[in-house]
Amino acid sequence: MLIERHAELAVVFLILLMLGHRLSPLGRSARKYRSNRSGRRQAGAAIQTAASEADRVPGDDEVKPAPLVADTISLCLNITACSRGEGMGTSYRINVALWQVPTMVVNGGRDEAEQRLGTNVTGTMTIDERMDILEQRVAKAVTYFHGQPANQGARSLTVFAAPEYLFAKDEAEHFITHHEKDRLLAKLAGLSKRFPSVVLFPGTIAWKKPAIRSGMFAAFRPDRGKRAHQRRTALATEVSDKNRFDQHRASGNQYYLAENTCFVMHAGKTVLKYHKRNNGGETNRASDGDDVFWVPGPRDSLFSVDGLDFGLQICAEMGSDLSRVVDVQVAIASSHPIVKAKARLHPQGFYCYADAIKPPEVYQADNAGGIDAPIRANMKRVGGSVMGKTEATARAKDIGKYGEGTAEFAEQITKLRGRVRYYVLDYDKA
Repeated sequence: MLIERHAELAVVFLILLMLGHRLSPLGRSARKYRSNRSGRRQAGAAIQTAASEADRVPGDDEVKPAPLVADTISLCLNITACSRGEGMGTSYRINVALWQVPTMVVNGGRDEAEQRLGTNVTGTMTIDERMDILEQRVAKAVTYFHGQPANQGARSLTVFAAPEYLFAKDEAEHFITHHEKDRLLAKLAGLSKRFPSVVLFPGTIAWKKPAIRSGMFAAFRPDRGKRAHQRRTALATEVSDKNRFDQHRASGNQYYLAENTCFVMHAGKTVLKYHKRNNGGETNRASDGDDVFWVPGPRDSLFSVDGLDFGLQICAEMGSDLSRVVDVQVAIASSHPIVKAKARLHPQGFYCYADAIKPPEVYQADNAGGIDAPIRANMKRVGGSVMGKTEATARAKDIGKYGEGTAEFAEQITKLRGRVRYYVLDYDKA
């Protein structure tokens, strides 16, 4: 605030300087020169005389006013730049809310039913019901952080992250339709507008679209499979069903292209549309269908908001590197451990982790950009999912994996009930 006040005073000073120039003999002579074209020689002589009188300081050599004006303008520009945070460090208050809720899609394995009981509580909910609970969680986070004022002059924003597959079809099948995805995006944009200070990572949307177009677009590019083939070829190590994909393309029959996407929102707009690039078992022929093929994303997961650089990783990507260092690295997953060696942060930057099963955590980088121990949360809450303690206890008994009264049994109940953690973080960006 003080710097901005100085910038205002500098601008006022510049205006007064220019006004003084207009009232000086030099200024009056110049106006006389412009208004009297017939007497240009006489006016020119008057200007030279007035200039020599205005510029002379007794006992010193002549001093020209032009350097003074130029220096004043330069000073004003520099002060204004500083008031905007240019050319100097910028202080931030970064509020972080991380939500753990069981969203894992289980579609195979010997203990499939048991796994599903313990790893998914959202699959039986409609998309609208999941949107409602997401909005509740965001609203509670914003309310909490309003009571944690930032230091004077610091820029403030809130990061909210939900786990992968929050918007999968159900507990056994991944993909909603592209029409359902579009409708959901409109709702997410509305949520983001209502909370414009929040950088919202709303988990991922698992969705599919028909590869063979219909309607007016069919004439221009009837088969989306060509572009999908290029993306799948570029990341061939992530694709294991190439022959089946090629056969479906050649058959002429309809097939579907599937993506696992995080649409990051801020102030009602999508600031990042990121399709997961590393295959973490994205499709299952038994549950998703024989005609559904996963397509890895084409681009990096980097973006900026209010001068802060962000990078996103989704589950299986946590074992790979971001393409450059960032201020805030966000990892969302359905069940993947943190890989500390893959943190790509500026010194003192933050690594934020929101998983469907494991507790939320935040790490702060050291001066070399590495991470070690998690930061202590300012507030922890159990009960971030739709399942109350009584229901979670009953389900833990049904699973029967751990004996009642053990620490593992208690952790199973906590996991099913969900967890929310809030962090109030200060960060100086060089």
